[in-house]
Amino acid sequence: NKPEPSGDLPPASHSHAAVAHNGLLYIIGGYGASGALDDIWSYDPLSNEWTQGTWTSGTWVAPKRYEHTAVSLGGFVYTYGGRTSGGSLTSTGYRYDPATSDGGQWTAGTGPMSRRGCASAAVENAIYVFGGFGGLNDLDYQYRNDVWRYLPGGGGWALVENVGPGPDGRANAGYEGIGARFFIVGGEGAGGTTFGDVWAFNTQSGRTGWTEWGTLSSPRTRTAVAPLGSRALAFGGWNGQTFLGDTELFRTSAAYPGDFSGDGTEDIAVFRLSDGLWSVRNVTRFYFGSSADAPAPRDYDGDRTSDAAVFRGS
Repeated sequence: NKPEPSGDLPPASHSHAAVAHNGLLYIIGGYGASGALDDIWSYDPLSNEWTQGTWTSGTWVAPKRYEHTAVSLGGFVYTYGGRTSGGSLTSTGYRYDPATSDGGQWTAGTGPMSRRGCASAAVENAIYVFGGFGGLNDLDYQYRNDVWRYLPGGGGWALVENVGPGPDGRANAGYEGIGARFFIVGGEGAGGTTFGDVWAFNTQSGRTGWTEWGTLSSPRTRTAVAPLGSRALAFGGWNGQTFLGDTELFRTSAAYPGDFSGDGTEDIAVFRLSDGLWSVRNVTRFYFGSSADAPAPRDYDGDRTSDAAVFRGS
């Protein structure tokens, strides 16, 4: 259903940053009829009302930004990167405290280069920023695939080293942080490429790196992603030729426990979406299914042993 909020409404805009924080949806900046915006609005789904916030910090003036990103962490809303009112790319970030309306610049140390359309997520008390389009200057601008971590409270920025291949450089990917991972969905890259892949970045110490998680039914950029139980939902976007209004679902956990050995105890099992590999710890490994399938293991034949099974919606 389409809500019809009462009271004042935010101005029509695009390329704003949006983030959920303490049960409210925050919209920050964007680009409207008057150009780049510097406002911040919150939507309360319980009261069905928008409220315009204020940035206050002495003589500090809120920046005008669009094509930036935002995350919620530790009671604050953080924004990063994007374009300034003049259209230039920026590497600055700002922090907003909804409880006090206090705002200010938060980035410290040497961090990511100026960029727009990057993805970000708050995972385990840190802010992660991936990719986007940018560089040191006009001659260096390109689609990026680097990962940066920011630790609030003085930790500063660090480039995250990872082992193995990762996604191609891209901007405007859908993104969401879930558990110890953040997910990158689709996006756009060099030469007008529109991606249809899904990647997961594991932030756990000793396991840092990318996993190709699966493939969407159709490529898309500028899609919206939100967690939904053990899955994530990706809605809409642009495929390079037309706007999309469909919904894609993909699992955010690869764990599928069950009693695969028949000894009366639950075994730890995972299903690798990229190639259909089932791996049951200390029991077996085999291939069955693909990235288009939803695993559904259980005892189908009554022998008190979990059977590997998949459901293909098509």
